[in-house]
Amino acid sequence: MSALAAFIQVAAPAHAQWNLYGNGGSFFVPITTAPNGNGGPPQYLVSLTLKGYSQSSNFILDTGSLGLVASPGYYTPGNDTVLAPYATITYSTSGANPVGALYLTNVQINGANGQSVIARVPILGAATTASTRWASASTVAV
Repeated sequence: MSALAAFIQVAAPAHAQWNLYGNGGSFFVPITTAPNGNGGPPQYLVSLTLKGYSQSSNFILDTGSLGLVASPGYYTPGNDTVLAPYATITYSTSGANPVGALYLTNVQINGANGQSVIARVPILGAATTASTRWASASTVAV
């Protein structure tokens, strides 16, 4: 990689772009970083507002998952459709293994300049009191 390419990759702000099959406008989702509490590379975060909550929360962006994982402090299922009464995922890098029911819910993806979009995504309602917030890249790149 050339020095210029390395500079461009480091200097450019991170964001995701949403464009539904080329038939719509662009939607930019700011992606921020935070230090990893376990050491290692920084965590990439995206701002989401889950159904039933008025405040947004930063969720850890996971490029290898197909939905969301959230503990009760971030998600309450209410009358969301139950996709599976028991579901789990194991994160190989941290060893975290949240367990709970899998639901289909509305998620507000918060973009730049006050823009937002609503997406229907699967969410693992983790039955734990730990602070759990993971978002998949596919959720952001709807």
